[in-house]
Formats: sequence, structure tokens, C-alpha cells
Amino acid sequence: MSTLWYATRAQTIWAVEDNQSWYDKVQRMLAEQGRQNLNYLFTQEKEAYVSFGESSPEGFDLIVVDGSYRSACVLQGAKLLRPGGILYLDNSDMDVQPEGGDMRVAESHLRDLAKTWKTIPVEVTDFVPGLFFVTQGMYVQRPLVKS
Repeated sequence: MSTLWYATRAQTIWAVEDNQSWYDKVQRMLAEQGRQNLNYLFTQEKEAYVSFGESSPEGFDLIVVDGSYRSACVLQGAKLLRPGGILYLDNSDMDVQPEGGDMRVAESHLRDLAKTWKTIPVEVTDFVPGLFFVTQGMYVQRPLVKS
């Protein structure tokens, strides 16, 4: 439901989905709310999924990686993030894959970006609004000037 949440709070959002039933559900809810401030794509092709935001002329202030191909999306997101922007890896505690799984690789990429950008990765653990369980996320902020 993060797409709906952001659609009510951001001027413009871009979102990509590879689960047809979820995409259809969110599309219906967006239409019911009359939301037109987003570019929302359904694709099951990895290349189209990962490269989705490349056509944004301005880049992005916030990129939330919360779906498939997380490690590839973190790398791509770093290229599209505007100075001062935040790259957030959601639910970074959810992957039970061993070291080398996609979530762990995505975390590693985020930590490497933090080193490159001379910043600190931040881990956030908190309750999910409306649900009674704790989840973790991790983010880095791109410096205002290129490092």
C-alpha cells in the first residue's frame, strides 16, 4: 500500500510492480481516489522493471526499493537519485536467504554507496503503521555535492 500512501503525499511518484493481482488492486484504488500524479508500470521483465525510472528527466528525491530485484534496483537507484536524495531499502530484515541472497547483496550495495558518498548507512527499526509487528529498513542519503 506504499504506492497509495506516497500518492497522497508526493507531487509525483513513479512505481513499478511485477505482481499482476497486486498491480490491478492498487490501480483500482488509485482510480477510486482520482489519483493522477503517478507513473505506474506493470512488468514481469527484469530489465524493464529495474530500468523503469531512467526516463525521468529530473531524477528522484526518494527511491524506495521494496519489491523484486532489490540488489539491481539499489544500483540503478543510485544513478537516478538527485543530490540530497534518499535511497531506502525497505524490509531489509525480511530476507531469510543466507549471505549472498539478493537482500544481503542489496544491503552490501547500500553500504558500498555510503562509503563512496562518505556518509553513514542508517538502519531503522520500527512498528509498521496499522499493523502490530516490527520491521527494519536501511537508507543512505546522497550528498548535496558529488563526492
